[in-house]
Amino acid sequence: MLNIISRSICNKKTRGPKKVVENLILGLKKINYPYVINKNLNCCKRLWIHDDIEAIKYLNKIDNDVKILIGPNLFINPENIPQKLDLSKVIYIQPSINVKRVWLKRGYKYPIEVWPAGIDTEKYSPSNGKKDTALIYFKNRSTTELKCVENKLKNKNINYKIIKYGHYNENEYLEALKKVKYIIWLGIYESQGIALEEALASNIPMIILDNQTPNN
Repeated sequence: MLNIISRSICNKKTRGPKKVVENLILGLKKINYPYVINKNLNCCKRLWIHDDIEAIKYLNKIDNDVKILIGPNLFINPENIPQKLDLSKVIYIQPSINVKRVWLKRGYKYPIEVWPAGIDTEKYSPSNGKKDTALIYFKNRSTTELKCVENKLKNKNINYKIIKYGHYNENEYLEALKKVKYIIWLGIYESQGIALEEALASNIPMIILDNQTPNN
């Protein structure tokens, strides 16, 4: 049995960290693997501390026979990890090879493995409905850049919808993906990009705008 320690799973908003947990649970259900959520750290022989930094403080009190995974939504960079924290007995998981390489390059010295979160390809799949709009996915970029993209679409008489990261629910995103011809991805960097991969699983073409201000 796996004990999942996660604060994101309780969040009502649709964000990547929450989807990491939800998609894992979906996979566990498919293979009938037992799990519990946010129970005592010693209640199972397998423990995953997903994003709860407070739980990390009790690593030295966890039984030695408990196998522990931590991450990926704990620390953005290895420099953010408290120096006194010993992670030698746990495996830190990262969602891509690139992130692992960055961490190793920055001096992370403990066990680290790559584990991309799964995508629900039953929920996110190609749709045969009428596709008559463009979708702007807006994440952590300037409103000036967003306005520039909007103006270009308006000048070409293209109908569009905006999805703002952290300000939509999953049903809204699903319905939008059923109607769009293509997506303009106005974001910065992604450690994995779950929403992006959900769009790709839906077979929707995508324009990725570089992290620079678009020309007028």
